[in-house]
Amino acid sequence: VIVLGLALISSKGFGVSMALGAFLAGVVIGQSDFSVRATADALPMRDAFAALFFVSVGMLFDPIVFFDTPSLFFAILAIAMIVTPAIAIGLMLLLGLQLKSALRVGFAFAQIGEFSFIVASLAKKYDLIPESLEHVLVAVSIFSIALCPLLQMAIDPIVSYARRSSKLRWLSVPRVPLSTLPAIAIDGQQSSDPISEFRTVVIGYGPVGRTAAKLLSQNGIAATIIEINPSNIESIRTAGHRVVLGDASHVETLKAAGVDSAVSLILSASNIHQATNVIQMAKLLNPSIQILVRSAYISQGQELLKQGADQVIAEESEVALAMAETILRNLGATAEQIDHQRDKLRSDL
Repeated sequence: VIVLGLALISSKGFGVSMALGAFLAGVVIGQSDFSVRATADALPMRDAFAALFFVSVGMLFDPIVFFDTPSLFFAILAIAMIVTPAIAIGLMLLLGLQLKSALRVGFAFAQIGEFSFIVASLAKKYDLIPESLEHVLVAVSIFSIALCPLLQMAIDPIVSYARRSSKLRWLSVPRVPLSTLPAIAIDGQQSSDPISEFRTVVIGYGPVGRTAAKLLSQNGIAATIIEINPSNIESIRTAGHRVVLGDASHVETLKAAGVDSAVSLILSASNIHQATNVIQMAKLLNPSIQILVRSAYISQGQELLKQGADQVIAEESEVALAMAETILRNLGATAEQIDHQRDKLRSDL
C-alpha cells in the first residue's frame, strides 16, 4: 500500500515515473521499522526477478564485441574490476577499516550491475553513446558478475599473504580511523558493535516473552526481541529492548536479530510448526546457539528436541507442577517436601 501510494503520488504530483516513485517508496520503507519484514516478504520476488535479469542479460549478449572492439572491452572490464575496487579499498583503509573488511567492500564494487543498464539505455536514447558501446557494457557486465565471486573467495588468501609479506604487512596493522562519528545507534542505544551487545534473542513479546526479556534485563543480559505485531514496538523499546519487526520464520529476520552471533535463542510462542522451522534455520546460522523452546503439549517435546532444541518447556507439565505445588502447600507440606515432590513429578513428566 505504501509503495503503490507513494508511486502514484510521485507520478501524478511530481511528474516522475512510477518506477522512480516505487524506488523512493522502497527507500522510505528501508529506513522504517518495517524494513526487515518488507525484505523477508519480498525475497521470493527478488529471486524471480534476479533470474529474469540474468536471462535478459544473456539474451542481450553479442559475442561479436570480442572481435570488433576487444580493446574497449578489456579497458572497461579493467576499470570495473581493478580501478573501482582499488579506489574503494583505499578509501576504506583510510577510514580505518581492517584489510579484510576493506577488501570485502572493494570487491563488492567489482561488477557492473542493473543500474548501469538503465544509465546505458538512457544514454543510447539521447544519442550519447553508440549502440556498439551498449553491447560492450553487456559483455563487461556478464564477465564482471561471473568473476566477482572469485574475488570474494580470494580475500582470505590475500589477507594471509599480506601478513606474511614484509612489504605488505603494514596493510594488516590496525589503524586509527579518520572518522570521529559516534557509534551506531540501535533503538536509542549507542553501540560500536550493535549485534554483539545483544547476546540473547527472544521470539515473541507475549506474556512469556515479556517476562523472559524482563528477567534477562534485570540480570544484565540485553535481549533482542523479534515481534511480528507492529503495535508492540513502542512498548518493547520503552522497556529498553532492541526490537526487530518481522516474521521469525524468515531467515532474513533471524539474521537481522543477530541469531548468527547470539548465545541463546528463546521461542516464547507455542506454535510447533513455526518452531521447527525457526530451530532448523537458527542452527544453520549458528550451530552452537542454545535454543529454549516453549511447547503447548508434552508430546511435542521429543519432536522439537530432534529438530535441534536444547530444552523444551511444556505448558502441560508446568501447569501440573504448579497445581501439585499449590495442593501440597495447602495441605501443610514443608518447603523441602514440596521441592522433593516437584523434582519427582518433573522427572516423571
